[in-house]
Amino acid sequence: GRDSPAIDIVLVGNHLNTAYLIRLVEKAEKLIHRRIRYLILSPEEAKQLLKENRSVLIWKKTT
Repeated sequence: GRDSPAIDIVLVGNHLNTAYLIRLVEKAEKLIHRRIRYLILSPEEAKQLLKENRSVLIWKKTT
């Protein structure tokens, strides 16, 4: 991909711990010297967004 000053991440789930996520994002930003922009979506919202945009699946929890 293109080298840019920001990294965009979409997280999909219904019960994410946002306080923990914010701490992790802040820590990662300091380590990599880049801004991390994140978006939290429900599975239903993600289906629509991912149909319309190119994406790379990094991890998926299987049950």
